[in-house]
Amino acid sequence: MAGHGTDVVTRLEADHRAVEALFVRLGTAAAGERRELVDTLADHLLRHATAERTYLHPAIRRYVLGGRAMADREIDDHAGIRRLIGRLHGAADDDPGTERLRGRLLEAVHAHVREEELHVFPALRAAAGQAVLDALGEQLHTCRYVQPHAAHRPCTPPGRNPATGS
Repeated sequence: MAGHGTDVVTRLEADHRAVEALFVRLGTAAAGERRELVDTLADHLLRHATAERTYLHPAIRRYVLGGRAMADREIDDHAGIRRLIGRLHGAADDDPGTERLRGRLLEAVHAHVREEELHVFPALRAAAGQAVLDALGEQLHTCRYVQPHAAHRPCTPPGRNPATGS
């Protein structure tokens, strides 16, 4: 995991690597381990989506030319991933459709990660400046590790949020 003092993009990229590792483990897991891995994967994905909704999307809207549309596409991606997670949670491990659902989730997450790492993150890095990225990374760290909270509820630490300017 990214260390204390790391910018928001680097932290979110570290999340991507952690999720990719979970998908690899899921692909080789025995039937009895899959449910726990799916639960862990779902938790990681929901926490990551919350972090992006709280820090990344407002910064994209504020700093990146065309950022509103870019952030809206990100939000749509997250909604689709959440729907797949919900369907996967409701599926029995021995149901033949469950493996297809896992595959669809993997494809959706990989497409989302590619889009962010090839387009979204570079656009934000170019537009926002390192000081903003560092401040957002610090706030993300505080919310995750100093003030842990539910995966679905955003955390806003005290002080000014450089993503929104408030």
